[in-house]
Amino acid sequence: MIVDSPFTVNVAKIGRPNSLYDQLVDGLKSSPYNQSDGFGFTIETVEQSYVSAYLVLSNPVVVRQFDQESGGIVEQEVNQEKLIPFRIDFDTGLLEIFSSQSDTSQVITRISELIEWSSPITETGIRTGNLYTSLRESDANIEIQSMHISDFEYDTVRGNYHLKSFEESEAKALLSEYAGDISYLSISVENHNETATFGFYRSGSIRLYNNTNHDDRFWNDMKYAISENLGDV
Repeated sequence: MIVDSPFTVNVAKIGRPNSLYDQLVDGLKSSPYNQSDGFGFTIETVEQSYVSAYLVLSNPVVVRQFDQESGGIVEQEVNQEKLIPFRIDFDTGLLEIFSSQSDTSQVITRISELIEWSSPITETGIRTGNLYTSLRESDANIEIQSMHISDFEYDTVRGNYHLKSFEESEAKALLSEYAGDISYLSISVENHNETATFGFYRSGSIRLYNNTNHDDRFWNDMKYAISENLGDV
């Protein structure tokens, strides 16, 4: 895997990626980092089902240094290279950016420039309620840890509501009633003789909170369910 746990990953959807495999790989190879351009790509792994790489960005930074001649502190602008790891999964049609949401837009923009896509790469939200249902129907052993309801209503009170302790039956009822208003859902997943805790944000961001010995397996199992539950929320 391109990064180790714990990690944050933001996902975007790529339409019909398999038909563009060769073009994408060639586009990444022919666009190495160039300091004059201020950006470029470096490939980590090319496999039949995925490509992992880094978007390299030139990032001007002002640093303070001691000047021996004057005996004072001077400011100087230097370029630092910022690495944004990402992976394109051709099986799920997911673009996975292992960085912040602000970096997601930059990766999408630069990848979109490589080739002529049949449909645009789109940032998309996660239908957290539907995702929970999908996971429950799979073989995964999961348990809800917490959730945040953005438009909770009780009697005459209405607003944000964050729950950390509840019965499983109560959690299911809330997920059913407020399916479109769950802005955050945290679950624990038991598999491979380990337990991992994931946090899912409606915005399309996912967080694996703890370190595991099977990062790839946990994430690969999870992202198939994620890819089926993306869309407008």
